[in-house]
This record gives sequence, C-alpha cells and structure tokens, in this order.
Amino acid sequence: MSAALFGAAPVASHAEISTDIERAPTLTIERHGEDWSYLADPDRRTGHWTEPFKYIPLNADDSLYLTTGVETRMRLEGYEGSFWGSAPDDAYVWSRLMPYADLHAGPVRVFAQPILSSISGSDHQWTPVDTTGADMLQAFVGGEIAVADRASLRLSAGRKLVSLGAGRFIDTRYGPNVLQSFEGGDATLTGETAQVTALHLQPVDTLRGDFDDRRSRQKKVWGLYVTRWLTPDRATGFDVYYLGFRDREAVFDQGAGRQLIHTFGGRLFGDAAPITGISKARFSAAPSRADGWRRGASAARSAAGFARRCSSLNSRSRSTSSRATTTRTTPGSARSIRCFPAASTSPRSRRSDPGT
Repeated sequence: MSAALFGAAPVASHAEISTDIERAPTLTIERHGEDWSYLADPDRRTGHWTEPFKYIPLNADDSLYLTTGVETRMRLEGYEGSFWGSAPDDAYVWSRLMPYADLHAGPVRVFAQPILSSISGSDHQWTPVDTTGADMLQAFVGGEIAVADRASLRLSAGRKLVSLGAGRFIDTRYGPNVLQSFEGGDATLTGETAQVTALHLQPVDTLRGDFDDRRSRQKKVWGLYVTRWLTPDRATGFDVYYLGFRDREAVFDQGAGRQLIHTFGGRLFGDAAPITGISKARFSAAPSRADGWRRGASAARSAAGFARRCSSLNSRSRSTSSRATTTRTTPGSARSIRCFPAASTSPRSRRSDPGT
C-alpha cells in the first residue's frame, strides 16, 4: 500500500514524460524537478486543496516562495514456502515518510528532504536498504540562470536523487524502502530542443543508524548526458551519453583491485516511435591473476518495441535493487556485478517487486 500526499502518486521523471501546460506538473520520484511557480498567477489556480502547500509566497513581489510536500508509503511483503518449504514463512511491513521543502529566492533554491524509515513484523537482521532510521535523503543548493534566448543553465551541489534516461545505469532505487541518493555536483544546459547534463557524483552509503549516511569514499561516477527532443511536447527523442565509473576496491574472480569503466551509449524513446532501444559499449580494466592488469571489453545491444508510454513506465518500475546501479562483466566470466549495490540487499529485498 502506498500513497503520496499533496498530490497524486509520483511517477518516474523522464524526458519522455510530457507535462501538459494546462494542468499541474507531473509528480516525480525525485521531487526537485517539479515547478509550481505558475501558481503565482491567480488566474491559473484551480482551487485544488494542495495548491496552498505547493506555492507559499514569502514576500510581496513573489520572488521568495516555498514549496512543500510529503510522500508516505506502507508496504506489506509476505513469503510462504520459501526454499521449497525448508524456510519458515515470513511477513513484514516496510514504512517510510519523506517530507520535503523547496525554498526559492530568485534564481537560487535550497532543497531538503529527510527520510524516516522502519520495518516491523519480523525478527530478522535487516540491512540498510530495509531501514535507515532517520536520515537526510536530499539536501542541496541550486540555481538557474538564462544564458540565451529560450536557454537556461541549472547548477546544483549537495546530496540528491538522480535518474538518467530509463534508469539502466543511474537511478533512485525506488522499490525497496530506502532510496539511493548521490553527493556531488551537476550542471544542466536546457534549450528549446535539446538538453545537456554534466555530472560528477559519489553514491551515498546507507547505514542503519540515524543521520549516519555518508558519501562513498570508494566509488565515483561522472559523465555527460545529452537529450535531443524531436517533438514539441518532448515525448519523442533520443539520448547519447558517456558515463565513467571508478571503484577503488572492486571484487573480481581473480581478487580485489581498482576498476575503471567507460560506458558510451544511446537510447531512443517516444510515444509514437515503433522501437525504443539501448546501445552501449563498455571498456574496463581489472587485475589479472598475475597481479598485473588485463583489459576487457564488452558490448551489448538491446531493443524492445512499445506502443504506449505506460509500457515504458511499467518496465522501469519492475527493476528494484538493481536500479541506481551500473553493471560490469568480470573479465573471463559472463557473470554481472553491480557497481552500486543496494546496500547489502537482503534476499527479501532482492525478491521484492516495486510495482505493488
């Protein structure tokens, strides 16, 4: 069971999801991408009960205003006959509360979103992906300036939820109880028909205590992500990207060592396109058995047809702890390893389905 207060249930934030200018912004998982400034115009208000919370003017000229909201979710999971009946039946409840406040002062903004999470109904040893107690999920400072006609530059630094494209490499891990956030900085240049995002981030390591989550000292990701829209509603287009990943203590069949991955790819998306696809090439360096360095390369291509936008959303929602991950293939093996593991995900978390 899940619910989002101050609006409808959130959906994934993607370039291919259009927002009709005549209705309220599409609610997103990240929340910081929503723009409620249009409520400054009384003629555009509908009288919905949520509007006083979405736009709170703090001065006379409306240059200072506050946006607030909250998401709450309670989710029951139960398992019977696990391991062919050799394990006892189990059931538990995931709970989380995520209020947020977004303060705008002219071109500058301060965004903060804590998370309060818990799990009940079982005596098992839970992992940080199940509950992190009380912690800061997002806290960053940002700004936006006009750089040309119909073009703007948006900057931010701090801790935030990040999702790129369909979320195959970097995403929010929305399915389990505790989401995956990142610390670092990003810059996004947006024009009428294209958008370019540059980022340098480190995943946040989720711990079980209160206010003890810290950015990873071991892992780092950086890259450039370009989106070109082909229709005015931005529902159809393509992405091209480069993503780099470094892990100081990666584990391989041959042992542990530093790993560096460079990923290049592209993606088509759209409501009307007959095919959407992902094409990527990966180049990685890994320690060999002789304590030297051996280079491996892999390439993967996949394509899937779709007729409606909801099919893309459904397929996205079915990925759980593998979201917010970058996968790599161990040299000499076809086994795939996650670069951003879901905080030592428990077997229950790995089996869970975020679509419920």
